[in-house]
Amino acid sequence: MSSELEFTNATVWNANYGTVENQVRLSDENLAAQEQWAAKMKKICAKTKNCSVVEVFDSEYSLLGDDKETVFLSSEYPNYRVKYKNGFYYDITLDPATVEIKLKPMTLEEAKKYSDIIQKDIFDLANSINLHPPKDESSQIHVGVESSFGVRNQLTENFRNFILGMVHRHQELWLLWVDDTSNAPPLSLMPESQTLAFEAVIEDIDKKLIKTYPDFCKRMKHDVYGETFDADMVSDYDRANKYHAVNVNRLCKKFPMGIKTVEFRSLPSQKSADTIIKLYTFIDAYINWLWVNPGKHPLKRFNPKKTAYHEWIKDYLAFIGKLKLNPKDYVSLVQPKYREHCAKKITGLK
Repeated sequence: MSSELEFTNATVWNANYGTVENQVRLSDENLAAQEQWAAKMKKICAKTKNCSVVEVFDSEYSLLGDDKETVFLSSEYPNYRVKYKNGFYYDITLDPATVEIKLKPMTLEEAKKYSDIIQKDIFDLANSINLHPPKDESSQIHVGVESSFGVRNQLTENFRNFILGMVHRHQELWLLWVDDTSNAPPLSLMPESQTLAFEAVIEDIDKKLIKTYPDFCKRMKHDVYGETFDADMVSDYDRANKYHAVNVNRLCKKFPMGIKTVEFRSLPSQKSADTIIKLYTFIDAYINWLWVNPGKHPLKRFNPKKTAYHEWIKDYLAFIGKLKLNPKDYVSLVQPKYREHCAKKITGLK
């Protein structure tokens, strides 16, 4: 698993979102914040002798030049990697109106091992330079396909059940955790035709008509994710198929299996190392639960228009309990407007 963490302030945020071109990845303001972060970490590493800061160049991320041709980030605008002697690292990168921090891919146990560094050298450092997670915005975690479901390119039954659960069965998660329909709408908020298209994808997996991750991804992008909730989010750089609660685009790319991921985009804001551990624990428990509950899980459509939020909370707490997690630990992840009811529901379960 790997988190993408966003940090911003009013100056950085308004530099992009106060303009028409709100999807510009680089501005003078977030570039300056990125440089400030890197400079402070260089001083910390020089003092502690347990880390270093190096320039990195990620060709997956690019900018659109004035001539409307795509140009890749050059030596003029490097990203930075903070590397620790114990094996942990994180990248200081850019996203529209934010500095985006990308954590090293880790197991749950590794995340726990590095939690003190994550808290001190990311969250506390960000606060010291007046950068904070965007209020009420969703956050992202990538889940490795190979590490979670096996090394083969052939779709596994566990992956089929995993994607069915996260896209279709348990959409109350996305609605209870965050209200960010522009960036990461659940499938149930899209036209019913897209839900029907997803159900057809699952049926074709069961019929062995879809056998590989790239074939699955192509069907999702074309048939299911052809539209998103907020058309204003779509740009030449980021298409509609990105902006969904569960993003599968990396399964289409010609990456080695070891770095192909599914991205959860509608997660609560990761505001501390403790929040990251809670979310990793949830995802880890869900994947483990799939392994011990084999067999094709049935379609079970979730319809928010025909249910009320107290029913979502009931299903949410039942799901948490099924994963053998403590429901009390997951009340804080629920949006404030639902949190009190959720806490009362737990009390009523005693």
